[in-house]
Amino acid sequence: MPKVIFVTLYLLLSSAAVVIIFVTNRLHQNADTRDLGIQTYNRLPANESSLETANLPLTPSSIVSSSDDTIRDFFVKRRAAVRAACSQMGKKSLSEAEASNLYSHMIVDDKHRLIYCYVPKVACTSWKMVILVLTGTVEAVRDVRGAHTKGIHTMMSALTMPEREKRMKTYKKLMVHREPFSRLLSAYIEKFQSNTSAMRRTLGRQIIARYRVKPSRESLQSGSDVKFSEFVRFILYRAKQFGWLKLNEHWQPQVSLCQPCAVDYDYYSEMEIVESDAEAILSLVGASADVRFPKSHVTNSTKHIAQFYKDLNEAQIRWLLRLYSEDYALFGYRKPAF
Repeated sequence: MPKVIFVTLYLLLSSAAVVIIFVTNRLHQNADTRDLGIQTYNRLPANESSLETANLPLTPSSIVSSSDDTIRDFFVKRRAAVRAACSQMGKKSLSEAEASNLYSHMIVDDKHRLIYCYVPKVACTSWKMVILVLTGTVEAVRDVRGAHTKGIHTMMSALTMPEREKRMKTYKKLMVHREPFSRLLSAYIEKFQSNTSAMRRTLGRQIIARYRVKPSRESLQSGSDVKFSEFVRFILYRAKQFGWLKLNEHWQPQVSLCQPCAVDYDYYSEMEIVESDAEAILSLVGASADVRFPKSHVTNSTKHIAQFYKDLNEAQIRWLLRLYSEDYALFGYRKPAF
């Protein structure tokens, strides 16, 4: 009899230990997520096999000459894929800060009843110039620098709440996305390796002073040689301390900028095939045949992505994947393996 009691107690204690370990692990996982300011949704399975259904269709270039109904059906399938991914994560209601961030990235074209949510480093300069042509602000796509002139576009953030609500309900909405690690590297190359970047002398010097051991006087003064690993350390620190809404828009998650689980976009376009996508979208919104999307300028970020990321340690890669986890999940990109 004592032996039976002993075995029973042993089994009960073992079961309790398993439960404690499970709960502890879950708490640590949630704590890690809150560290980055990311809301805890019902996440997709870790094996990612369910993401196969969320992979977006291929380029529409072969159907651009087809009827508008055929082209429209192509974007409907993409839209459904994002909706399906969002449904697995849970419907999201926006905080005041998130809504403000969203509206500040939405450009309005009243003539063609189009709202474009721009994401930096995702063909936004080209699309901004195209919208200037669509609205009649400029005659043709020429000087791309003018696309970023303050006040040149009609922004959703400048409209009253009734005006916003009316347009959100009745206008077509467009978002262009990009593979997250490629976009992050492109931002680093532009902001910290370009001789014309003003950010090198400001933010670059701060990053070097904070993360480099025994930096040279020249590096501290110019900020011109920020390493990619130092840049990543800075981003992860900011994300953990202040949340992703406080990140610079050039490396803020795309989901955070355009909120696709709160906004029902009609057109999802891929940076990887942005020109053929743009041709189809311009046809659907009734743009003149004279309006042409400019040839996209492809940086070397995709070609050299492994070269840069190989200098990061395993923990940094893991945190970056967590930071951009929803970009990967919603848009069907496969997470990289280094």
